[in-house]
Order: sequence, then C-alpha cells, then structure tokens
Amino acid sequence: MVHHGLFHQPDELKKEVRHAGFQKELVIAVEGPMWLLGDLKNSLKRASERNILLRAIRRIECEAPLLGCSAHFPTLARKPF
Repeated sequence: MVHHGLFHQPDELKKEVRHAGFQKELVIAVEGPMWLLGDLKNSLKRASERNILLRAIRRIECEAPLLGCSAHFPTLARKPF
C-alpha cells in the first residue's frame, strides 16, 4: 500500500474531485482555525472548554473562506450514474 502526503488548497481539492468525475457535495474543515490555539489537545480534555470549542468548530466547519485554516478537510462527493 502506498500512502501519499498531499497538500491541497481547498479549491485545488474541489478541482481534483471534479476531474475524477465526482460531484462535490460537502467539504468540512476538521480542526478549522482552532488548532492555532496551541493547547487544543488539553482544552478538549476539559469538558467546559471542549463544549465551547466543538460548538465553534461546528459553526464554521463548512465556511469556504476558513477551509484553508484547517490541516484536514475531508470531502464528501458522489459519482453520477
């Protein structure tokens, strides 16, 4: 099995999905800009902070201008029949 590290900009990923014959449905930022907080791992361990962070992430996870702030943005796509 070969694994590749790919570094896409969100728009490049959308083009690659279209080029492969898929229709993009959804692009989601996993961390969003929250990883910039520095101590995200420990903040997520504390329930009160975790709830605030998760609510904030959910609110902005699909905002196109913020997708590039995330280290990971999985894409849901479908191939038309």
